[in-house]
Amino acid sequence: MSSSWPDLPLDILISMGNKLHNADLFSFRSACSQWHSVVHAPNPCPNYLVSFNSKNNMINLVMKKKESIRP
Repeated sequence: MSSSWPDLPLDILISMGNKLHNADLFSFRSACSQWHSVVHAPNPCPNYLVSFNSKNNMINLVMKKKESIRP
């Protein structure tokens, strides 16, 4: 029996994804749509809310309120 990487069990994918950091995590998420949906991307700017505007292909950064920023 042959199996492929995208067919790995969900619990194994989650475990693998949770052990990765930044660049490795982005590579992991880009492997296929299933792997992309398993782990959330880290926020590269923790004091900012980051969003992507698909209408103009721009990344928006909005500073969080002071009370929501953790040291």
